[in-house]
Amino acid sequence: MSKLLLGCGDQRIEGFIGLDLFKCKGADVKCDLNGNLPFSDNVIDELIAEHIIEHLKDVTHFLREINRVCADGAKITIVTPHFASFNSWLDPTHIQHLSVFSIDDYCDNPTHFKFGGFTLDRIKLSFPGSPGSFIGRMIFSISKRQYEKSWCFIFRPGNITWNLSVKKSS
Repeated sequence: MSKLLLGCGDQRIEGFIGLDLFKCKGADVKCDLNGNLPFSDNVIDELIAEHIIEHLKDVTHFLREINRVCADGAKITIVTPHFASFNSWLDPTHIQHLSVFSIDDYCDNPTHFKFGGFTLDRIKLSFPGSPGSFIGRMIFSISKRQYEKSWCFIFRPGNITWNLSVKKSS
C-alpha cells in the first residue's frame, strides 16, 4: 500500500508520495488534480490533501478519484480555509469556499447527486489567536450549524480539517 501527499509543493513527509501540478522539491509525480489520479484502484492506504481542494474545479470528481484509488478503510485528511476565513478569499486561485458541512453529502448518507464514499471520523475548525477565538470555539462545539449560520463572520475561523475513512460499497 502507498501514502499520498496531494499538492505537496516543497513539503516532504517520510513514506508519502508527493503529487503537485508543478515541478517542485516535494513532488515525486507531476499531476493535475483536476483530472484523474495516476494510480490503480484500491492501492492507497493514507492520503493528505492540505490546501488543495479549494483550488479544484470539481470537488465531486476529486473525491471520487480519492475514493477510487484508496483501499477500503484508508485514512484521509483534507484541510482547507473555512469560507469565513480571510485566507479563503486572499488567494485569487481559490475556486471553492467551503463550509464544515461541504463534505457531508459524500459521507455515510449520500444524496441523489453525490455518492457516499466516506465516513466522517472527525471535523476540526481552527481559530486564530484573536480574543474572540474562545467564544467562537465554544459556539462551534455547541452547534456547528448555528455557528456557521449566525456567528462565523463575527468570530472568524481559520482552517477546516476533515478526517475521513474510505467506505467502499459492499
